[in-house]
Amino acid sequence: MLVVCPHCNAANRVPSDRAGDDPVCGKCGAAILDGTPVALDESRFDRFVARSELPVVVDFWASWCGPCKRSFPWMGEMQKKYGDGGLTVVAINVDKKREDAAKFLAATPGAFTIVYDPAGSVASSYDVKGMPTSYLVDRAGRVVAVDSGFRDDAKAAWEARIKSALETR
Repeated sequence: MLVVCPHCNAANRVPSDRAGDDPVCGKCGAAILDGTPVALDESRFDRFVARSELPVVVDFWASWCGPCKRSFPWMGEMQKKYGDGGLTVVAINVDKKREDAAKFLAATPGAFTIVYDPAGSVASSYDVKGMPTSYLVDRAGRVVAVDSGFRDDAKAAWEARIKSALETR
């Protein structure tokens, strides 16, 4: 999978079967999949998504959100299943207090990229109305699907959209 370092924006290729080996960025040496929220402003996040050149699931979440606790395992499953094919899952926390996100992540870890947006600038640019809200961004950087809330009965449709985005060149 291609993982853009949330610290320096360098693109790093990480085999999905090595994602659990605590990979570090080849440019800056920072951990890139350690599950620790990293602050990104709107312009850095836009570069983060644009540089991926691969489909990205962008998911906005908060520590107080019940459906978010159910969505994290599923997103981790999608990252594991389709990461080698190019999918990147990015979960964006919107809590004002970083420690709230840390408590959530201690109980519900994410096996994908997690970033921190306490000012809500990235969420604002995506016009997020509720938690969780997920966006599927295609290879060209276009939002091709949006879903607010997390429902078990919608998982198959989302997975089909992910497959389609991966197959479209």
